[in-house]
Parts: sequence; structure tokens; C-alpha cells
Amino acid sequence: MIKFFIISAQHTGTWAVIDNFERRGKPVGLWSDLGHSKPGVHAHLSAGSINNIHELDKKHHIDKSMFNLLTHSSTPIYCPIRDPLAAIITRENRVPNLEHWFILEGLATILDSWKRVELIPVYKGATFRGKKLLIKNSWQDNTGLKAAYNKKDWQTIKDYLAPYWERLHSPEWITRLQLMQSYGINLEWYNK
Repeated sequence: MIKFFIISAQHTGTWAVIDNFERRGKPVGLWSDLGHSKPGVHAHLSAGSINNIHELDKKHHIDKSMFNLLTHSSTPIYCPIRDPLAAIITRENRVPNLEHWFILEGLATILDSWKRVELIPVYKGATFRGKKLLIKNSWQDNTGLKAAYNKKDWQTIKDYLAPYWERLHSPEWITRLQLMQSYGINLEWYNK
């Protein structure tokens, strides 16, 4: 029987949260393997159409309608949240030839549902229920964006990721980013 869900936008700290549960003796299986006997189930959220997701990722995703259905059940849902700019940079370094809008769409859906899910902030030094999250610094830096992020070179990032930067600075994201900051997520780039 499923006792909890971990639903996340990609590159927002999913594996740190899954690791935290597994270190507590609560194994987590993938959405694509719902027949398993593990108490937890993980899926990435595609707020848009699953058809827009890269073929390799489809089996691990749910869409917005399934997410909304789950949030109205009695099963607890845990959602990692991470600086969205850092999430986009992580994916850009791994697959620069693909778009990353679904990260923002998924994160927006999660943040807009914050009253029905438990948000888990993921950043260096973060804890969840008294245990430190193990954050792996596995960022590749094929684009130089990681170095720019670490140096707080916001102009370089703005120029390189202009459409994503503009979306994150749009009025629709103001309250979402404020909510993330209230959970301790550092969004120093936001006012730049």
C-alpha cells in the first residue's frame, strides 16, 4: 500500500529527498513501477503535456491532472523545491539542445499547490525532519553557467538563458519566488 508520494519538478533535489526517506527505512519506488511493495512512490511532474517530455523521461512523469487528483487524496505528498534558476542551469549543462520549460511549469504547479503538499527546501545545509539532506554537488559545467552562478555573474546567466530569466522575473512568478524565499531558498539573483 502506498503511504506517501514524492512529486517533483526535475532537477529540484529529488534524489536528496528520496535518500532522506530511504535513510529512515522508507524505500521509494518509481511511478512506472506502481506494482512494487515500497511504501513511497516518486514521479516527476510535467505541468504541460507529457507528450512534450523527452521520450526517455515519460515513464517517470505524471501530468498536472494526475497531480491535482493526488493532492485531493489523503496520501501525503512531499515536494522538493530548489532555486529554479539553478535547476535550469543543471539541466542546460546536461542537455543544452533541449528546452527546460517543463521544469518551471512543474515547479509552478507544485508551488501553487503549497497548501495541499509538504514543500521540502533543497539547498546546502537544509534539513528535513531533523536529518540533513545529502546534497550531491554533481553539477557539470559544460556551459560555464555553474561558474557564473557561483560568482554571482547574473548578467552572463541572463544573456545565456534570456527566455527563462524573463519568465522568472514576470509578475506570475513574484509570489512563487517569495514563497520559496520563506522556506530559506536563496534567490539572490531575483532582484538583479
